Amino acid sequence: MDNIRFGKAAPEDADGIYAFYRTAIAKMHAGGNPMWDENDYPTAQLIARDAARGKLFALWIDGAPAAALVIDEEANDAYRGVPKDFVPLRPAVIHRLCVNPAFQGCGLSRLIMQKAEELIARRGHDGILLDAFAQNNIAVSLYESLGYTNLGKVDIGVYIRDWHVVLFVKKISDEVQPPR
Repeated sequence: MDNIRFGKAAPEDADGIYAFYRTAIAKMHAGGNPMWDENDYPTAQLIARDAARGKLFALWIDGAPAAALVIDEEANDAYRGVPKDFVPLRPAVIHRLCVNPAFQGCGLSRLIMQKAEELIARRGHDGILLDAFAQNNIAVSLYESLGYTNLGKVDIGVYIRDWHVVLFVKKISDEVQPPR
């Protein structure tokens, strides 16, 4: 893993990134984690839209997509019930973090989150919101170890199944900067 690059994914990268999302979904399901389903979320169309809108970011190792996530300002409605003291004034929101199973166990979740936090801070945001499937103990532990505050579990009521997520927030600056 000598050549690691983090950056915005181009629309032409979406298919390769979605391919490892599908592999990761299959691995999650085989391990008893029903978190995602390629028929519901995330779909190939959603990942392509994220890339087309310039919101999909990835880590590439030796040119291969190894991890990806989305950075935007679209918070889940569940955050509306969170006391204002906990929500940053100008938060960025991270969605759909996924590591290519071929690269799992190498610390890439932590690395891509650190790179995302640096980018978000440079863009002038004062904090980050994200959520994780409540049964995804690995993700919940990761976010807590990175200093995110666990705001509790909520049912966000999407699709046709119970969808309990843990809400997280992290303050990254005391000042809100103009968008860059």
